[in-house]
Amino acid sequence: MNTRDDLPGLLDLQEDGEGVWLAPTPTGFERRRHLFGGLVAAQALRAGHLSAGTDRVPHSMHAYFLLAGRFGEPLRCAVDPSRDGRSFAARRIEVHQSEGVILTMLASFQHPEAGNDYHVSTAAVGAPAPGTPSTGTGTETGTGDDAGPFERVRVEGGPRQEGSLDWSHTRYWCRTRDRLPDDPGLHAAALVAMGDLETVYPPLAAMGATVDNRTVASLDYAVWFHRAARADQWLLYDLRPAGSGGGRGLVYGVVHDAAGGHVASLGMELLLREHRAPPEAVR
Repeated sequence: MNTRDDLPGLLDLQEDGEGVWLAPTPTGFERRRHLFGGLVAAQALRAGHLSAGTDRVPHSMHAYFLLAGRFGEPLRCAVDPSRDGRSFAARRIEVHQSEGVILTMLASFQHPEAGNDYHVSTAAVGAPAPGTPSTGTGTETGTGDDAGPFERVRVEGGPRQEGSLDWSHTRYWCRTRDRLPDDPGLHAAALVAMGDLETVYPPLAAMGATVDNRTVASLDYAVWFHRAARADQWLLYDLRPAGSGGGRGLVYGVVHDAAGGHVASLGMELLLREHRAPPEAVR
């Protein structure tokens, strides 16, 4: 049975009037104060997909995180049908809680079609063998246990390249713990959530900083879906720093399946503001 702490339950949105879908929030976790932004973005994308029609598939999204979300209060996803064309449909999604809009998203959906197919394959990084120990995602996702809705196996990143930001700092294999239905929109939403699990680390590493001496928050998140992929099978996330400035840091990443296919690309900008000393500590 689906619950509000497993992915199928979290993506089981209920229609609540024209253009509005309600999404549950997880139980919460004592070491996490606010909702996990990756899950909120996944739920917003799911609402847009339900509005556009599941005969289309997501091909891109761009979300802005406006307020920290709260546990124990459902999300109200209001979807504006910006355009319905023969091939593409565009949607604007606002996610509300009682304090206001916590996320806004622009998303686009396309009828599947054939076309040229080329991509850059990933470096040889083998998918986890059966029985490989995985780390839980309960803390990051705010679900009620340590396991969480995703399982993850970290892979060693590439060597740091001094004087360049083009080095792979964070790599991990990830998949959903639950088998998902054959609905490309659900798999795309899961891919979005899994992509936000470790985005903070590459820009911090490039700055020589840590989470302990920075105020960290997600600002905006973009994902492009290049080809179909199952999120309940291993996907390799390869995240790299892309520069920082103005108290912000940017990370970009590519996602490959176990066969080496390039299935998605992503980018996220984060607030990485250095902790300011309290006035009494300034001399």
